[in-house]
Amino acid sequence: MLAATDTDLSPWYVIKGDDKRRARLNCISHTSLSRVMMLMCYLHPRQYGRLQC
Repeated sequence: MLAATDTDLSPWYVIKGDDKRRARLNCISHTSLSRVMMLMCYLHPRQYGRLQC
């Protein structure tokens, strides 16, 4: 069942967790940036193109 959760559409990310605070902030930052880029590609596909999204 776990093998089916790591796909190209929804990959797993490994975050180094030596410092929990930094690891959590890194995770939040990555997730937020990914969602913003996905939204920008959806709203302005000609400007951002398919290759960057």
